[in-house]
Amino acid sequence: AQVSHSQWHSIPVPLNIQFLFLLFSNERSSYLGAKQGNMGTIASCCTSRESEGYQRGHRAQREESLGAALRHFREAGRKFVDNASGPAGLNRWEGACDLISALLLGMEGHCTGGSIDADVFTKKDSPVMPGEKVVTLTVEFDPKEAIAEIATRSHMGCDIRLESPVRFSLIAPPEDLEHEPLAVACEGWHFHVVPEIRAMRWHLKQHMGDPLDPDRVYDWWIKNKDDFWPINTSKAHKVLAALFDGRAFQLTVPNSVKVSTLWSLLHAVSVRIQRLDFAEEASFGLRVSATRGPAVEPDTEEDVAKCDEILQAMLVRDKQAGEIFAASSFNFVRLMHGHAVGQPGGCVKKLTKLLSAAHTWGPGKDGWQQYDDTWLATDQKDFTGRVSRENGRLVWRMPNLSKP
Repeated sequence: AQVSHSQWHSIPVPLNIQFLFLLFSNERSSYLGAKQGNMGTIASCCTSRESEGYQRGHRAQREESLGAALRHFREAGRKFVDNASGPAGLNRWEGACDLISALLLGMEGHCTGGSIDADVFTKKDSPVMPGEKVVTLTVEFDPKEAIAEIATRSHMGCDIRLESPVRFSLIAPPEDLEHEPLAVACEGWHFHVVPEIRAMRWHLKQHMGDPLDPDRVYDWWIKNKDDFWPINTSKAHKVLAALFDGRAFQLTVPNSVKVSTLWSLLHAVSVRIQRLDFAEEASFGLRVSATRGPAVEPDTEEDVAKCDEILQAMLVRDKQAGEIFAASSFNFVRLMHGHAVGQPGGCVKKLTKLLSAAHTWGPGKDGWQQYDDTWLATDQKDFTGRVSRENGRLVWRMPNLSKP
């Protein structure tokens, strides 16, 4: 959507002058384009606010749409990467921008009725210092939180949450990409574990004592799962059922993998993404590794350390089964822990697909799947079984707004 000629002239002249002055100043320009419902109409106003955490010497530009901001962010970053690293770094930057665009445009596409504004900060002075943020995309929205449910068949016991403002910043690109990654700093983004997981972990510790035993926990879960995690309402139970009920999984995977899968899910914690490092990893191609931010309450550092230990052991022990039967969730674990156990980071292409909004979703026809609104969020296949149309894996909503 764009501001029409008549809308622009409806703003008083002094405000127009103020806008032009701010656009070229070192302060943050805020030309607000608030989308209203599905009509794509524009509410126009102009304000000035101090840059929030950005050095002077950065040029700020408020974009007319999120799509325009993402294009500006991509192009501005491309120039910095090309100047520092040459063509070798451009594939990494394109992969990073594809991932960020999938996440943000999916949120915008599903969350109709809210407002979304974006601007881009670009460093305009030289020299560029190591570790400096040279291009930053800031996205603000109202309501202040957006939540994405991950499709059950992706086998992840969490959802994705964006909290306004969300920021992605290109860190000054290195000259030697052979030994250093291309880094993007992140703010306002985390994976939030579904609440029944933490509740069951607490219950088991109270009744079985701490530390827990994986085999005893699995035996208890088989007998009590329907009481504590009713499958019609429990995301965690659906995630396990989608994996364990598969015929190929039942026929080929030993029971020990079921035990370790439940054990890993039971100790899951929320994860705040603070930084993404993109690198070409030999024959594995473009990969990404994440640096985690501070623990998300009420998880403790002790909970996080235990989760890390379990997931790293699972990457080594259950590598073959994970790659075959739970590719999305296994790729996410590699994003967080692959390098710690001598494995590659997460595949950028697979992670981008996971973070893309679904174009089709809905419940199954019968069984517990009829209570799962994401069951149909899967790729479409032709009569030969080949994928004819890929589908994203997220269904977004904003609190107090209707579902997409």
